[in-house]
Amino acid sequence: MDSVSDSTSWGPLVDAGKFRLLTIYTPSRSARYPSVPTLKELGIDIVFPSPLEIMGPKALPQPIVQKLHDAIKKSLDDPEYQAVLKSYDMQTTYLNSEDCDKAVRAESEKLKEIVQKLECIRNNIP
Repeated sequence: MDSVSDSTSWGPLVDAGKFRLLTIYTPSRSARYPSVPTLKELGIDIVFPSPLEIMGPKALPQPIVQKLHDAIKKSLDDPEYQAVLKSYDMQTTYLNSEDCDKAVRAESEKLKEIVQKLECIRNNIP
């Protein structure tokens, strides 16, 4: 039995009947595959929507941060960009700088806990 856990590059294989999609990691079901449950719906408390953040140095001046923010936000709303995302079954979740910082820190803590649990399992530590 073969399996893959990847971005949506598997879409054409699912459409061709070569792969069977069992679950997705996003917060909600895919518009393209509405019958496929999320991990959370299956009782596995994991949501991993493949985030993409753009970051700069800590001391980046606020006017530059704002200019970059505005340009990036404008590009996220571009219909051509949205069409490309849709072709890969990807959703846009916009977070401003403060909310993105909070989300990255929270995700880092979750990943740290997972790594620690895996380390305990590997070393047979309860």
